[in-house]
Amino acid sequence: MKMADHKGKKPFRNTEEKTLATLLSQRSAARDALEVVIKADTVGTCEAIETALHKLGSKGQPIKVIHRGIGTVSISDVLMAATASRLILGLGVDLGPKVAVVARDMGVEILLFHVIHDLVAAVAARVSSAPPRQPAVLRCRKRFMVKA
Repeated sequence: MKMADHKGKKPFRNTEEKTLATLLSQRSAARDALEVVIKADTVGTCEAIETALHKLGSKGQPIKVIHRGIGTVSISDVLMAATASRLILGLGVDLGPKVAVVARDMGVEILLFHVIHDLVAAVAARVSSAPPRQPAVLRCRKRFMVKA
């Protein structure tokens, strides 16, 4: 068994250097999309909402579904939405216990609907009236602790 001759071939390396500026620009580009959490009463409803939002996002500001699920809106859904655009869309579902309090404290907006057309119209109004996002500013502070 002969070993393959790799002379003249360069080994695979990622030659692109990652700087803080490029990482922040990639992050801000990803944040231009409206990120939502979808909760619905059935799997088919979830898929219908996702399809409608995808069509709506292709016309203007992109819409990214970061999580979708079946059943009542829970605190874990609120925590997931708090990391994104702070928006939960529900169709035919209710809120779990203490979810409204946690959502208010974290600044997450929960929109509940019973008709998919009302949900799509509300998201379309939000997308068309959304101001452009400001780029994120990263501030770092180093602290050192010296033990004597």
